[in-house]
Amino acid sequence: MIPTDGLFFIMTLYGVCHTEIEGQKYQVVPNQRALLLSEREVRYGESETRSVFVARLDAARLQATAGAMRGGQEQRTPELDGSPARSIELKMGSTNLATSMRSVFGLIDSHLGDPVVLSNLGVDDLFYRQIALMIWPEEFLSQEIAPSGRSLSSVEVLCEAVRTRLERPLTMTEMEKISGLSGRTLQYAFNRRFGCTPMEWQRRERLHIAQKLLSRNDGPVNIADLAAQLGFSSPSRFARYYQQMFGVRPSGRQR
Repeated sequence: MIPTDGLFFIMTLYGVCHTEIEGQKYQVVPNQRALLLSEREVRYGESETRSVFVARLDAARLQATAGAMRGGQEQRTPELDGSPARSIELKMGSTNLATSMRSVFGLIDSHLGDPVVLSNLGVDDLFYRQIALMIWPEEFLSQEIAPSGRSLSSVEVLCEAVRTRLERPLTMTEMEKISGLSGRTLQYAFNRRFGCTPMEWQRRERLHIAQKLLSRNDGPVNIADLAAQLGFSSPSRFARYYQQMFGVRPSGRQR
């Protein structure tokens, strides 16, 4: 993530942080409240023993991601209203947004922060989508499904884009930008047509291409090279998905 301004996201995994900025007090509480903070020269804070996640955000990317998630509608900028900070509620009824954000942290940790692997997995996109959801929950947690007429042609355009771009998988935000549909509308359209999510369909397409390449009679195929060519983050992950789909490891397809 490349920072372009002084906008920060702060979330605690355990322990409470108390911050005072220009006379206004804020709390960062695990599973309850996070903080969106504009850079200021002076601020005061204290905390318990804690584990804190701090990320400097690219505001332009956050805005573009939110616009794509809304299905090509006019983009919405962070609503700070000139305030130096904004408290973010993590619990929305029965939905706790901290839980899904922790899963993003887990992906980062499991790959030791390797930027190449994380980029291939689209983890940075997942992160910005989580932040957009936290800032504007009313836009995404209660969004109506769009009519299916426009969806059908948009899905065709998206499927073609997936088939012609194999070096890495498209992120969900890229799918929204290409199709002009919101994430929820895409999920609905793909489930009706293919019985799976857009991301699952994209993986299936890549696995079918792998199966065709492995079945050719012009010599053995290097599994690691094939996994990289089709945008899988590792040969082992590719082999696991391949076996789940076809019932045999990719090395077993070669004769």
